[in-house]
Amino acid sequence: MKTFTFDKIIRDDIYEKLEKKCVTINKEKLSPQAFRSALLDKLQEEVGELREAVIKDDVQEEIADVLEVLRSLVTVAGLDWEEVETFRKAKRERKGSFTTPIRIAHITLDDDHPDVAYFVRKKHHYPEVTTATPSRD
Repeated sequence: MKTFTFDKIIRDDIYEKLEKKCVTINKEKLSPQAFRSALLDKLQEEVGELREAVIKDDVQEEIADVLEVLRSLVTVAGLDWEEVETFRKAKRERKGSFTTPIRIAHITLDDDHPDVAYFVRKKHHYPEVTTATPSRD
């Protein structure tokens, strides 16, 4: 006999297919919090696979997997996909989409700029760049 570690959630129909093939499955029922955490782990896994995909069919398959996990996360959160879509569309109207291939390395603001407080408050997302000043000995 051979045993293989999964330590992750899998699509519902896979359980049935494995059982039909006489595979012994060691599984556990997850609490809602543990299920949410497992879905987030699965999302990271699928995003990693999407990063590696280069062939069109593979890219489509991985995007479909990401969407499926996102839909499950929406359900677990007690939300409705259409409501999330409404929020997405409204945010797109306010802030735009992600179609421009530009990445911002950093921004610089005057100390008295009104947005400084926002970036300081969100320092875990926008850490301040500090430049060491050479000492004058």
